[in-house]
Amino acid sequence: MPESRAVNQESAEGTGLRGREALRDAMPPLLARAQREVAVFAARPEPSYLDNERFVAELAAFAARHRQNLVRLLVDDPVVLAREHVRLAEVLRRLSDAIQLRGIAEHDRGRPDLFVLIDRREYLLLPDGSGIDGRHGAARREAIALSETFEDMWARGIPASLRPLGL
Repeated sequence: MPESRAVNQESAEGTGLRGREALRDAMPPLLARAQREVAVFAARPEPSYLDNERFVAELAAFAARHRQNLVRLLVDDPVVLAREHVRLAEVLRRLSDAIQLRGIAEHDRGRPDLFVLIDRREYLLLPDGSGIDGRHGAARREAIALSETFEDMWARGIPASLRPLGL
């Protein structure tokens, strides 16, 4: 099967995804199903995953849909994010009331994974954040474990902002 083709097999732990295109294409529909909260952990996010037009459009639509909707984004270096993920950075600036950004604490650096959590019930996980194999699903056990991990790292995270500084 070519690398850009999608789905492996479905299991109790979710549906396997293979190839950058399959992973990239799985994220926007996941965001579209969000009701109240999106949490993203991406130490060094691959721009094709988080800075593509469809992902950014769905993220912005979710954040703007309701004033209580919340997006939390935890990245290694917010400055690098702003430089390498131009579309995403613009949405972060524009919707800063609905999208919170934190840098990863020193204690949590070095994690290779990337994951997106939707309402603490659905997830997309790339064990190697820049890799081409991942899985997504609504497996309660996996979603809860990722949510607990995210909450712990978020609590230790360093608040950041991409708002331009005025003089």
